[in-house]
Amino acid sequence: MPLPEAAAARAAIAPLRARLDEAVALTAIARYGDARAIVDEVVPAARATGFAPVLAESLAALADLQAQAGDGDGAAATLRELARVAGVAHDDRRVASALIDLAWVTGHLLAHPDEAFAMIVAADAAVARAGDPLALRSVLAARRGVLLGEQGTYDEAVSTLRDALALREQELGPDHVEVAAVLNNLGEVYRDMGRFDDAQVAFRRALAIAERGLGPEHPNVAALLNNLGSALWSQGRFEEAEPMVRRSLALDEATFGPDHPRIAVSLLNLGGFLNAQGRTAEARTYLERALAIQRRVLAPDHPQLAMSLHNLGGVAFSEHDYAAALGYFQDALGIFERALSADHPNLVYPLVGIGDALVALERAPEAVPYYLRALAIQDHGLGDADPDAAYPLTSLGAAYLDLHRAAEARPLLERAVAIRTTHPGDPEDLARTQFLLARALWDGGGDRARARALATEARDGYDHIDTADLEIRDQIRAWVASHGARPQAP
Repeated sequence: MPLPEAAAARAAIAPLRARLDEAVALTAIARYGDARAIVDEVVPAARATGFAPVLAESLAALADLQAQAGDGDGAAATLRELARVAGVAHDDRRVASALIDLAWVTGHLLAHPDEAFAMIVAADAAVARAGDPLALRSVLAARRGVLLGEQGTYDEAVSTLRDALALREQELGPDHVEVAAVLNNLGEVYRDMGRFDDAQVAFRRALAIAERGLGPEHPNVAALLNNLGSALWSQGRFEEAEPMVRRSLALDEATFGPDHPRIAVSLLNLGGFLNAQGRTAEARTYLERALAIQRRVLAPDHPQLAMSLHNLGGVAFSEHDYAAALGYFQDALGIFERALSADHPNLVYPLVGIGDALVALERAPEAVPYYLRALAIQDHGLGDADPDAAYPLTSLGAAYLDLHRAAEARPLLERAVAIRTTHPGDPEDLARTQFLLARALWDGGGDRARARALATEARDGYDHIDTADLEIRDQIRAWVASHGARPQAP
């Protein structure tokens, strides 16, 4: 596109581009506030030149900073204008890039997945029109993989992200920071699938690349520390996980300040981690802060908001405030049902939470339909290959025991014990499930010698857990003592 005829407009273009280069460099080193100050000056000046290419460049920089700040509505509006302006400039590559980013913002930040996947189709056509360059094809695959993972379409997400990884490595080499970004995306899907060892491999490789390429205090490093910590937490490796999550939070607070949406992610993970260790007062502080941030910056039906509500329900449950827990879980379920598909894996968490709260409120018959729905969703997805499948199985089995339906509880608890043995996680979860299976065997006319052995193993497991629920531990000890199991080791 030829330069504008007006001499003043033509003379302004080179200085504007120099300022944009400065803003892009500041963005690369996470000085987002300084970069935004420059871009806010450049955009109106670029608009005044009437020269579409420089306006497109300035809009691209603005959209990136808006997305970094969690401003989904602002980023979406800017990207729509960018796509139009780039079209005027006959810049097919920038049109395609804008549509790819708009799909990601629409699905990830604004939680409108159907619109996002429609945009992916348009973006794919735009990439083809731009000559199918490797750089755009790899970004499109990565963005599509993230959106598939967030919708629970895990196998396709993994396949798509592996393709994206191969394209990035082909384009940039194996140690580029953009390769680390795709590895992080892949690790997140593996973690959500319960493939924690695979997740750790991806996160650790990405972390090493990011620390070398960006420095140890970059926010991308913080995100990887947070994700690696959450994978370790899911395996019950609390001592390794906590310093990583705390370091992630400190880095993000230093970069973004105390109220950025990125901070809420670290707060959410840290709160959930502390609650799992029985440190409920600390957990509530972090989770309430996360919820307050999310209510300010996210749409009212955003799935991340539901996760904060769910985790607060877990804290209330741990504090034996079952009525409050039920309310939190019901609110979380409502958001997930409005934001996600009817069989999305995330629905399992509040469904099980509602059931557990109802059982604790001595309303076990009401809990059963929630557990059955959670189990149906789980079985429709990854089934027993997902370690999280043990949660609805264990809870439904426990409810059946409370309802004197031991024969129905037994196959569920057999599956749960097998999952927790195959996929080691929190040892307290395994011990509790072993004890419930022991009760189901005993009460349902099963192998009583095996029941005693399972209960004894559960008792010994609880005795080696510093943060164990003392009430459940004492129940197991009493059952073992009254059912003729071997004496406790001194």
